[in-house]
Amino acid sequence: QNAPAPAADKKENEAPKQELNANQKAFLNLPEEQRKEFAKHLGEASRLFQAKRVFESLDELFKAEKIFKEAPEIYNLRGSCYVEFRDFDKAMEDFRKASALSPNNPSIEFNIAEVLFVTKKWQEAHDAFEKLLTLLPQNDVALGRLVEFKLLLCKEKLGKKNEVIVLAGKYDYLDESPFYYFAQAALAY
Repeated sequence: QNAPAPAADKKENEAPKQELNANQKAFLNLPEEQRKEFAKHLGEASRLFQAKRVFESLDELFKAEKIFKEAPEIYNLRGSCYVEFRDFDKAMEDFRKASALSPNNPSIEFNIAEVLFVTKKWQEAHDAFEKLLTLLPQNDVALGRLVEFKLLLCKEKLGKKNEVIVLAGKYDYLDESPFYYFAQAALAY
């Protein structure tokens, strides 16, 4: 009665384990107190950024980085801070560091594509948004439609009129996002 469940039954009920990357393993090797302190600074940096207190957010990120510098979250959030200052070169540098630590992370890849977009590097932005579409979960409709709209704008800037028309017609007014209306406005503009 108290015998452990057979191994086959146990595997069926468990979620598949994801392999940790090197920086995640290194973080877990930190003493618990340092991990807690790091999380406190990173959480506070995020809260301050949401409140548009960017300088204070950067200060908290600096404190977190002193504890553990291999966290992609530091560089992704710091890049976002630099975007607020319109310092796109520094932002891209930090987003690329974050991407190196967490490859194919949709949040980071979106930030990279967005910086390329706002700096009018249309072909690079186009390619980055196309890559991002392959990384997004199917159930993330809102972000998926936003990425497709950005892709539509890149295609327009690159003169790919036929592709723009096809993409603009992908959804109709019954879609659960405003994509259809934004696409129609972009075409009319």
